Amino acid sequence: NLARHIMDEILKKGKVVRGYLGAIVQNVTPAIAKQFGVPSAKGALLGDVESGTAASEAGLKRGDIITAIDGKPVEDARRLRLRISLTPPGTVVKLKVYRNRKPMEVSVKLRELPEKGAAGQHGHGYQETLDGVNVSELTPQIASQLGLSSSVFGVVVTGVDPNSAAYDAGLRSAEPR
Repeated sequence: NLARHIMDEILKKGKVVRGYLGAIVQNVTPAIAKQFGVPSAKGALLGDVESGTAASEAGLKRGDIITAIDGKPVEDARRLRLRISLTPPGTVVKLKVYRNRKPMEVSVKLRELPEKGAAGQHGHGYQETLDGVNVSELTPQIASQLGLSSSVFGVVVTGVDPNSAAYDAGLRSAEPR
């Protein structure tokens, strides 16, 4: 599904357009959960909020813990980044956030991930959505091996790192038939 989403974006817009929050996130550990007063060690702790981004304009602050997006639980920082990056820019998402040991809801209008700039300079933007994924051009020969029509074009996944967000999302290598 992740590969299909990316292929559709490329076909429609000529590039992959990703949602962008504008915050550096990290996993919530049991110690962090206890210290910040959240019910479990799930969610994403905002380590920093970049100024002038969707996160800062929505009032999110360093130390906030995001535990849900649109009512769906956030397991960890990687899954938060993945869900945000797959949400179209301009979409308003409702985040369940813990601040000062109290839950609150914050609406955020996501922006488009900048090609260069804040996320690229610091190396911790949402570009890592496809880290750990290897692809090759889908040639007619490979298409035949995979049982696909020779008229199908695109890329084929040749490897997925088991520790990547793509693997967590269910992306796997293509298998010949």
